[in-house]
Amino acid sequence: MNFEFKALLTSSVLMNILLYIPLLLSSLFLSDYKVKSQVPDICRVYGAIYVETQNRNRADMMVYVDKDGAFPEMKVFVQENQFYADRPGMWYFTNDRYQADFVIFIEKEEGRTRHIISYTDLESEAGCRQ
Repeated sequence: MNFEFKALLTSSVLMNILLYIPLLLSSLFLSDYKVKSQVPDICRVYGAIYVETQNRNRADMMVYVDKDGAFPEMKVFVQENQFYADRPGMWYFTNDRYQADFVIFIEKEEGRTRHIISYTDLESEAGCRQ
């Protein structure tokens, strides 16, 4: 092989290696990063909740609020302080999407969602139906 071809070959191999180094490093450092489930278990939802109003695809889950409260999957008690929203059914609504533990989208029709919730005034009733 002539010298120019060897130089070209080694430079292209070197470029490929340099292109893949960030990918390899990111996989090493992001291996502990956990992606939220597309449809998380409603019984594990508590803490700071942000209500997405524009795009349902940006939400962790879609819920329907049952006004009667007859057959909800979860009864939700709205906390005034985020630190008291520490178990399932205890929600603190936040206006900051990046402060939220979960992002929900409230559906207007019951048939378009898997999760049905209702609000309760009693803290002792909050939680999952299971």
